[in-house]
Amino acid sequence: MILGKNAKSTTGGRRARRHQSWHRAVVAKALREQTAEAVADLRDLENARLDALQHAPWDAAMTGDIKAVAAVVQIVQARVHLIGLESARGGFGGMQEPQTVVMRSTA
Repeated sequence: MILGKNAKSTTGGRRARRHQSWHRAVVAKALREQTAEAVADLRDLENARLDALQHAPWDAAMTGDIKAVAAVVQIVQARVHLIGLESARGGFGGMQEPQTVVMRSTA
């Protein structure tokens, strides 16, 4: 059987396309992994910033300072949004309106 000159190039062409497709898949996977790692790092950084912000008004909020309570609630809402705990239907924790409970120590 005699093959035409296009037979070899067609087979080689398919092989080259398969090779290119494999390379694209490897590169795409590496980019996804790097992106996921970068997102996790950024989320950790923003979470640390929220920790620092929440620390400042916390004691005042725990003693009933309404402005401090409002500040803490906003920070908690930002954290919930950042880490994806919001309900798809109801916003903050699935509740229609955020509720804040301030507990005072008896000591």
